[in-house]
Amino acid sequence: MYLEPFRNGFGQTLVAPYSVRRREKAPVSIPLLWSEVTPALVPSDFNLGNFTTWSGRSDPWHDFFEQHQSLEDAGRRLARL
Repeated sequence: MYLEPFRNGFGQTLVAPYSVRRREKAPVSIPLLWSEVTPALVPSDFNLGNFTTWSGRSDPWHDFFEQHQSLEDAGRRLARL
């Protein structure tokens, strides 16, 4: 489970994968591998103009529901605070 702690300001939203954003260049929300998330990443590079390039690759989240993680360790750490 990943909770984004910085998405808590007024007007900030989350979008579903493969959603088009209402912004300049029509960026598309593309699921990425963690190794693809770098400081050099430019979100607007994933847009309607090149969507077919990105949509043709294998889905990095294909096994999302097969990955099981427990929250017990997080709960124990929170209890110690």
